[in-house]
Amino acid sequence: FELRGPARVPDRQLAALVIPASVGTSAQGEPLRALLLHERGLEASVEQGASAEAAPAVQGQIEELLQAARQHYTPATLRGASEASERLRRTVTRVATRSGCVLVSGEAGTERELVARILHWSGRAQGALATFRCGAYGGATARRELFGDVREGRSGGLLGSNAGGTLVLEDVHLLDREVQAMHGQHLDEGLFAQGEDGVRIIATTTVDLEDRADRDEFDPVLLGHLFHHRVDVPTLAERREDVPELARAILSRTPGPKGYLALSPQAAQLLTELDWDQNVEELERALAEAAERCEGSELDVQHLATGLIGELEMPEWVGSIAHTGPGMTPRLSPGSSASQPTPWAITDEDPISLDHYEMKVLLRALDATGGDKLEAAKLLNLGKSTLYRKLKRFGIR
Repeated sequence: FELRGPARVPDRQLAALVIPASVGTSAQGEPLRALLLHERGLEASVEQGASAEAAPAVQGQIEELLQAARQHYTPATLRGASEASERLRRTVTRVATRSGCVLVSGEAGTERELVARILHWSGRAQGALATFRCGAYGGATARRELFGDVREGRSGGLLGSNAGGTLVLEDVHLLDREVQAMHGQHLDEGLFAQGEDGVRIIATTTVDLEDRADRDEFDPVLLGHLFHHRVDVPTLAERREDVPELARAILSRTPGPKGYLALSPQAAQLLTELDWDQNVEELERALAEAAERCEGSELDVQHLATGLIGELEMPEWVGSIAHTGPGMTPRLSPGSSASQPTPWAITDEDPISLDHYEMKVLLRALDATGGDKLEAAKLLNLGKSTLYRKLKRFGIR
């Protein structure tokens, strides 16, 4: 992070090294994670005698975190016993120790970023891992951030200042077309070497770059370099049998109100049968929301179904279970009786439909809170925007 003064002159620089990995366990058995912030240039200050005692401690902390990252980001981090997962691990293992650009391709929500980190930490790179989000910058800014003052012969930008490291071009298909051509030309000329003194390029994408190049929407020279190695990340639909293992791994780092949760067999079955169009990211969001609703030690069907109804198509067998869970049981209002059914009462004439039950639960919550939608959302453990979306879906005002 560059902290600039009023005159736009670099005033102070901080480097953040973030290692999202377990580095031990607490007394309660929970995984410990670490974040280190240190001031860039500290070692230079030490050489001048400014802080001779601080340098070894900081360097020791950095080395410890780097070692933790190397131990964590290995091909084994890619969970699953399916053939698709086995194939992915074999490919990542082979590509990690080789030189040259890598294209990591996969649908939105797949583990493309995780694969990129593994390729860096399990490979030969000795420098830093940097990420450039291609869709976040226009052409002029992208050129400056990536190449610096190349024409003046100064090493600048992410490509020129990360010797021996790795640069991840996230969503490379969104990179400005002229910058693509410039990057391809530089790679052709060997301006940013791919060896020990250069920077390794790992690009991620969710689209077919060959098709884009055929339509003159992606630079063919850059594409040729990116195709040096290719890693295709499978969707959850291609590795459906891996979903329970993935879910348990996610829960192991997603605590609920009372700690880390187990996954019931029925919940595992439900997760396996659902279609996760947004892949692992959607699964992570669903489990995080369900964990917030779970007050016990085991995540079950009702915790999942409460948040997923209306978002994903539920299997038929879920209806007989989910509506009996916490927050899903329709009740009569005070003073009413079964002989005077309310609009939210379940009768023998009602269809066995989870959508139908959800609509009645929404009506019950609104009645119990006097029509206060914010209070109804709290009663149902839903976010306000989620409640409004569901009310609109059922035409409830």
